[in-house]
Amino acid sequence: MTRKMAAVVNPGGDPGGTPFEEVEKVKVLEAEVREAYGDLRRALEEALEATLRHRRAKEALEAAIAQGILAGEVAGRNAEEREAKARALYPELFQALLEAEEALTRAKFRLEVAKARAQEVEVLAGLVR
Repeated sequence: MTRKMAAVVNPGGDPGGTPFEEVEKVKVLEAEVREAYGDLRRALEEALEATLRHRRAKEALEAAIAQGILAGEVAGRNAEEREAKARALYPELFQALLEAEEALTRAKFRLEVAKARAQEVEVLAGLVR
């Protein structure tokens, strides 16, 4: 629970208050809700961008490997040998894919944190009503 919200929600305290105090509580709560959902929106946008970057990196690697196979550059007796050859030929594409996967994992984590915060604010808003 955020400190601002702790000041608004006081389950053991006096549920009443002056009209001014109630208006202030609503303002603080409204600001918290807006902030939480703004963070959630930004996390969703970031997750979308990270997903698209990952997809593009994967497609670029797959296209390069397919071209390498057709050109006879990526050859081997089995999948492991072909992958080893591809890794030797296209290290920058494999690195780009790895970085995109890591960025996607971080974006998904931030999205889950933002979802949890939005849910927390929703619960706290319900307590104030």
